[in-house]
Amino acid sequence: MTLPFIAGVGQLLAPIGYFFNSLVQARNADLSASVNLALASKQKDIADSQRQTQRDIAYQNLEQAKEIAEKQRETQLKLAYLNIACQTELEARREDFQIGLERSRQQFQERMEHLRFGQQVSLEQARQDFQLKLNSLQYQQQQEIQSFIQSVNWAINEKNLNFQQWRAEQEMMLQKDLAEYNRQTQLAIASYQRETAFLLPEVQRIFDNWPLTLAPAQILDSHYGNGPVPLRVVISPPEVDFDRFERASNQYFPKIEKRLAEGLGQFLSSNYPLNSATRPTELLDGAWESKRFRGGASIKSLFGMLKSEPMLILESDVDGDYVNFRIAYWSLGADTYCYERIISRLPYRDILYESAKARALKWKTETQEKLLALGLSLEEVNQRYGGDNAINLAILEEEEKFRRHGVSIERHYKVNSEDWDYLCQVLVSFHSLVAGWIADAHYLLQYDVNPLLPELLSQLVNDESALPVAELIQAVVSGYKTVFKALKADQAYRVPELHLEVAKGLSHLQDKSWAKELVTDSIASFLESRGLYRLEAVGDLEVMKSFLAAGDDEYLEKLNNCLARLKPAHTVAEADTLINTWRQLKIRDTTYPGYRVNNRIVGDALKAYVFTVPDEPAPSVDLPPTTVQQPTEPLGSTKGEIHPQIFSGRATVQGSGLRYRNSRNWGDKDVRTVVNNQPVDFNAWAEGEMVEYKDKKSNVWFRVAKTELWLPSVYIHLDESISIGAPNS
Repeated sequence: MTLPFIAGVGQLLAPIGYFFNSLVQARNADLSASVNLALASKQKDIADSQRQTQRDIAYQNLEQAKEIAEKQRETQLKLAYLNIACQTELEARREDFQIGLERSRQQFQERMEHLRFGQQVSLEQARQDFQLKLNSLQYQQQQEIQSFIQSVNWAINEKNLNFQQWRAEQEMMLQKDLAEYNRQTQLAIASYQRETAFLLPEVQRIFDNWPLTLAPAQILDSHYGNGPVPLRVVISPPEVDFDRFERASNQYFPKIEKRLAEGLGQFLSSNYPLNSATRPTELLDGAWESKRFRGGASIKSLFGMLKSEPMLILESDVDGDYVNFRIAYWSLGADTYCYERIISRLPYRDILYESAKARALKWKTETQEKLLALGLSLEEVNQRYGGDNAINLAILEEEEKFRRHGVSIERHYKVNSEDWDYLCQVLVSFHSLVAGWIADAHYLLQYDVNPLLPELLSQLVNDESALPVAELIQAVVSGYKTVFKALKADQAYRVPELHLEVAKGLSHLQDKSWAKELVTDSIASFLESRGLYRLEAVGDLEVMKSFLAAGDDEYLEKLNNCLARLKPAHTVAEADTLINTWRQLKIRDTTYPGYRVNNRIVGDALKAYVFTVPDEPAPSVDLPPTTVQQPTEPLGSTKGEIHPQIFSGRATVQGSGLRYRNSRNWGDKDVRTVVNNQPVDFNAWAEGEMVEYKDKKSNVWFRVAKTELWLPSVYIHLDESISIGAPNS
């Protein structure tokens, strides 16, 4: 708390404070004025000092400039004196040099005159020796050049002819390594997926809606060993025999799960058994627990737990009078699955009625007609021995009668267990067909195993089957083509042979058109792998000899064997032509003599593939150009007089070129080659062996200028016409 008197003292002290403040301000003002006067005086003194200093510097600069100018004049006088002295001395020395040079020239001329006569004699002798040595060296050089050219030509021929084979072999090796790497990668992924399948947080939820009677671990841990993991096949039938959810069954469609499993099991165990080293499959029949689990939700649930295992689910269900068929498939360690509708709304009653009609007609021929022949009445036969067959026969005859009169009325036939058995057999065949095709595609893509189903098609689909034969075979063939197209990316070398494998299997069918189509596709893919995209090229010897290699024999042998299955009633023109071309271009190894180039033997071990015309008579087909008759005379023989004449022309050849001949015989080949449109000079013509090329045929040969080499006239387009009196020219 503040006392009153202290507050009064504060009020009295305030004016005193103001007074002292004014005194301090006045004193500070006087002090500031005196400081300013002192500073002004000091600045004046400094300015006077600076002016005096500048005057002193200017005076010193003038004195220094005078001294420098004086020294420059003295230096210029000294330089002028020295220059005059140097010029005088240089002139004196030049005169002495000229005198000495003239004296030396005179002495040199005297010496040259003295030596010239003696050198004339020795120079002529040296020139003659040099010319002899030069001629000898030129001859040796020409010999070495010719040897080198021949060796290089052989090496080029070898490289050109073997390059396609080498490249194909390298591609095959790389593609095989890549396929093996992909398989190992899929196995590693599958192993990881098995280990992590039960670690999913929602695993219990999956188990609550698990559609199989088998636990996932029973499938995941069922494969041992290093062989292929078997493709697991699960049937989801229209009706499950023991449905634990007691789902109401379809009263119009019987339970056929056991018959489906039995039929499919027999097919798989006979052709794709579990113990197979190449195409193992495992049928998990009775594994589908309830039809409560169906459709994409169940497939997704299965895939979530079993993605590490190759699986095939064959799902069928009944919708009224129709059957629907779907498949689900995924491969080893796949990232996703395939779930596709194969058949939608198949009217199964039509199949039952077809069976009932067939039974009625069979009963008519085997029973009714025979009993009528024994004297029984029609009414008695139908009532006592007819049963369903008599009723169905009457309906069938009435239906045909209505149809002839343009009346269409839906009729219902009486069916029994035989008809249901027939329907079940149709479904078994379809399940087997799909399972076989999926197994083929699976093991082809995963393990590079050839398809097997084409060999079995004749057993699954035939004229007695209710399945649409043509449509099914078309679907199978299209499916294989799709798989082969996918293989082109990393295993293109396999595609031609795979087409032949499928064609060989389809050759068992009555309709050979499918096999012929695949043979043509095989040849097209074979040519495409070698950079040819025209099927008609198979008949051109000049083209094909640059693309066929020794390694192609295996494929061509398979092609020939496949053709043998189609003949004699069916042929494939392109295949026949390719086989004939191959036979004419038989490849053999030929060793050439050695040649020394740069002190190295380059020819002793040098080999080249040489295309030769076979000794057997040519087949009766339109042979391509360059096909000639075999020589009837020994090599080196000549017939006809040689007519000297200077002319020129250009070669008209195909492919990699035409080899020169050492005589007028077609088989006497030289290693050197003339290429298309190459200009050639000639110095003579003569008659020799008859040669055919394109639409020309002649026995006239032209000799290449400055050589002893010959070329057939049919390969030469002359720059100007010449007079040739040969009768066949």
